[in-house]
Amino acid sequence: MSFSFSGARDFIGRLLKKVPELRMPLSQVKDHPWITEMAALAAREAAARRAEQTKESAARKEQQQPTTTSQQQQPKTTTQQHR
Repeated sequence: MSFSFSGARDFIGRLLKKVPELRMPLSQVKDHPWITEMAALAAREAAARRAEQTKESAARKEQQQPTTTSQQQQPKTTTQQHR
């Protein structure tokens, strides 16, 4: 995960202002560029992990399936009726 120190520093600095009127209001926290950047990055990484897990799960299922090629290759016999 990439981390932006300048964005984090700005975000924290705005939250920790001594004068309350200068602090970033909580209503603006979710819209801060660093927060939106980190949320987007986390979402992309989660999607990549889900895709990899899906791929691995499909590979495991494929390996677990019994091979039926020997059954498929056997010729079918038909019974002939004799009169």
